[in-house]
Amino acid sequence: MSGPQRIQLSRKKGWRKPEGAVNVARPGRWGNPFTLEWVRLGNPVAGIAAADLTDLQARIAAVSTFKQWLTDDAYATAFPASMQERRAWILQHLHELAGKDLCCWCPPPDEGEADWCHANVLFELAVKTAAQS
Repeated sequence: MSGPQRIQLSRKKGWRKPEGAVNVARPGRWGNPFTLEWVRLGNPVAGIAAADLTDLQARIAAVSTFKQWLTDDAYATAFPASMQERRAWILQHLHELAGKDLCCWCPPPDEGEADWCHANVLFELAVKTAAQS
């Protein structure tokens, strides 16, 4: 049996979230507040005009920003107070995700490609949090 995995949420008839899995999608508290649209509205990546980013490039930027926001205290202070409260809640509750499957709407990666989903950031941080406990 493998470890926890990311499961893509589905609206297909008959699909059910596996028992014990945690939904980390928006609009829930675990959701990544940095959307692809947010990236495209003024956060250019590597000299590419924000409007010209592919979905993958925008997803990479959004997930990278999410990780930096959670792991870099100095970076996180640039965001409004409501974001500070949300960040604090996520960091205080990461232990709840340890060892659980996480569900998100992000599409699975193509064969051999990296899986750019904020759920993977949550996996990584939950493991670190559990190891420190």
